[in-house]
Amino acid sequence: MPQTRLISVIHTPAPLLSDLNTALSEVTTPFVAFLTSQSRMLPGHMERIENELTLRPDTEILVFDTVAHDSDGWTTLCSPSAATLIPDHFSGLWLSENNLVIATDLLRRVGPIDESLGSAAMIEYVGRCLLAASTVRKLSGEPTVIVPGSTVPASTDLIPALDACAASMQRNPSTDARLPLMLDVARMTLAGRMLRRGHKKEGTRLSDRVLDNSDCASTRIKLGFVRDTEAMFGRGGRSLGLILFRQERPGQGTVTEK
Repeated sequence: MPQTRLISVIHTPAPLLSDLNTALSEVTTPFVAFLTSQSRMLPGHMERIENELTLRPDTEILVFDTVAHDSDGWTTLCSPSAATLIPDHFSGLWLSENNLVIATDLLRRVGPIDESLGSAAMIEYVGRCLLAASTVRKLSGEPTVIVPGSTVPASTDLIPALDACAASMQRNPSTDARLPLMLDVARMTLAGRMLRRGHKKEGTRLSDRVLDNSDCASTRIKLGFVRDTEAMFGRGGRSLGLILFRQERPGQGTVTEK
């Protein structure tokens, strides 16, 4: 494909993130597609991407569906919602780089991947790109990429990654006012998960930090419900948070423009 350069990505080890930063700095094509070495493209995938970018060259991020296949043989459709793409990412339904094609100009603006974030580096990096992008589009059609099943980053990497996302929001004047709250939902879900796994001191510290930053009593109570649900049941914290902080959903479209 003439417009897109594929980069093989392995998520976690810092030295490989360094290699990825080097590769990104050498890209000369208008767009970059991320694909792990374990992923597979079905015939016609690159042609679909090329046709979409040719028709809509102002696209800065193009999102498409993928199918995740884990080691136990289970398959899961990864289909980001066009209408809630950005708040979903920051609330904990993290968009994988495997689902993206990003304009090289945008990558230059956001800077390199933060290698210090380890296994959570790409969560922060994708979030930074989403905040900086003016036009994000969703490619319609059946998924034509098969990717390995996703893994949850270590909490020691995830906590600073979420903090870095918060810093990016503060630096971005066009940030949706709802996004910091969605980030708190992700943090409290993580706090609940840590408490369930027996990391009481660390989970309590993270939870207290989030609650201390809120001036609204009802918000603190709702965030506490998110934490406690995840701690008790091992799931459901994020989903409860989205219900408790639900606002009217935008119309189902295929493009987000700032």
